[in-house]
Amino acid sequence: MIISWKLIENFEIPRLERNKLNIDIQLEVLDYVIAQALQTELIQKGLNNISVDATTTEVILRGTVPKGKMAEAVRTALEVEKRKVNNKLTEQ
Repeated sequence: MIISWKLIENFEIPRLERNKLNIDIQLEVLDYVIAQALQTELIQKGLNNISVDATTTEVILRGTVPKGKMAEAVRTALEVEKRKVNNKLTEQ
């Protein structure tokens, strides 16, 4: 009995070590409210052929804009959303 007690006494308690590595994970969650607000703003400016996808970290613009209007579309997205803009627009 004494021997087994000594073994139990010296037995190391398992510990959960979650934070051994500091991993920086950014979740990108779709943000439909922000996308809709930007879509409305673009339509008010006459930019109708643009689709907007928004996440918590960036805004993605897709579609076509009239020649010379791409800068206005990107500027509007930056002003309204204050996030990184991924521009996938093409000019007609």
